[in-house]
Amino acid sequence: MSGGGQYNVPKDGDVVAWLKREGDHVDKDEELCELETDKAVETIIAPVSGILVDIAYPVERKKPWIRGEMVLPFGDPIFYDPPFCWIETDEAVIAPVVPEPRCDAAPVRRKRASVLTTTYSEPKDAKPRMTMEALRLMQEEKISHEELFNFFQGKIPLFTEYHIKRLLEKRDADIQSQHDVAVMSDLAQKGSVRAVPLARTIAREKGVDLAHVQGTGPDGLILASDIGKKVDTQEVRIDRPMAIAQESEEPILLSMPRLWRTIAANMEAGMRIPTVDDRIDSRRFNIKRLTELYGNSRQSFKKVWLPLMVAYARVLGNERFAVFNSYWHEEIDNEGKITPYVAVRKYVHMGIAYDRGELPIIDLVNKTIKGERLRILTVRNAHVRSLKDITSEIDRLFEAAAQKQFSLQDTSGYTAIFNNLGVLRIHSGRSILTKGIASMLNLGLVDMESGEAVIQCVVDHRPIDGAKTAPFFIALYKELMQRVLPELETLLLEKK
Repeated sequence: MSGGGQYNVPKDGDVVAWLKREGDHVDKDEELCELETDKAVETIIAPVSGILVDIAYPVERKKPWIRGEMVLPFGDPIFYDPPFCWIETDEAVIAPVVPEPRCDAAPVRRKRASVLTTTYSEPKDAKPRMTMEALRLMQEEKISHEELFNFFQGKIPLFTEYHIKRLLEKRDADIQSQHDVAVMSDLAQKGSVRAVPLARTIAREKGVDLAHVQGTGPDGLILASDIGKKVDTQEVRIDRPMAIAQESEEPILLSMPRLWRTIAANMEAGMRIPTVDDRIDSRRFNIKRLTELYGNSRQSFKKVWLPLMVAYARVLGNERFAVFNSYWHEEIDNEGKITPYVAVRKYVHMGIAYDRGELPIIDLVNKTIKGERLRILTVRNAHVRSLKDITSEIDRLFEAAAQKQFSLQDTSGYTAIFNNLGVLRIHSGRSILTKGIASMLNLGLVDMESGEAVIQCVVDHRPIDGAKTAPFFIALYKELMQRVLPELETLLLEKK
């Protein structure tokens, strides 16, 4: 949608009216807001249908909208238009709303007074503000807005999935106490399996088949507590290859070490963090100066990725990019109101992915599976340490990992992660952010002759917009070329 210099978009203007509010449903091509320039009043329309979740230019803020331009370290500049607002679509994608080229005649200028009158008129059928997930859950469980308001007494400014589940828990409690059994049974009846709404929600999240759950409620009605019992006893089965057993045989369940279970739990939690697509947030950089240093000093300089990791740590330590070194934190008060925060750290503990590439060891007799898994080795306070100091620390960590003599401090407490994907002979990949980490940097395969390399930045989409990665890449490239590489050249001269 971003047009910039390609379209006849006004240079700047003031958002003088919003025709929709945050939390409202909007349809494609529906008018959202009005932008007053020095010549006319432009109408900004919705490019998609969905829920208006965030307004970037509220009228009372009196912040002028200005067309933007992003300049890369090399190549042509990128033009982009700052979004007026963000819309969450039915596909759970946050879409920015930016000016769209108009083919019709120029809009007629109108008086500001009439625009403001349209903006602040309250609709009579106002609905509560809620997230898309909360709205879906309400529709699935047939919850009316009146029931929601009555339960919370209208005290919640923004309803989330948490609030809907609280209401469903109340329904479940009523069932268990024998109140309104007949009414709630009809409400919960869906298909051939009878279950209360909260039980269905939990079963869907946990992957439990309700047909195999024994209900303890009236007339065998499945309660939420019955799902919890089923999850506790449910066995996780692993498909076995035909070379080991026939298809009709039951699989052998292998017990895992604690480390394997911990890594699996962290990955499961990381899958739930909304991230900006790392295919979009990828840049091709020319680091020929770095590859030349590597080729000329291979005996004393063995890690071509190390200077980039140091530059990444130092940029994270820059207050301007502190949001990239943050994490998403939520607090819930006694009334159930959720307050989100962006928790910013003042230090950078850099995690480095380390994998020896060994296959797991499977023991079918003792029913165990073990072996080395991907480790994250931690360089503490990497943003303030010299390149020489970090190089020595990396050598120590890798040696300790090879000898399996690292401590808990060596593999924990990291605030950001750096991945050297080039060692796998690939240009790019998919990464999962674990809880408490807002960004991760990947270095792909480096062309040692041309110096071209693909660098990916995966970010948590809750505190960081995708557009914010462009200035981050610029700062990263400058830090690498103007500061870290001269420091590396000095270090190599000292070794000679």
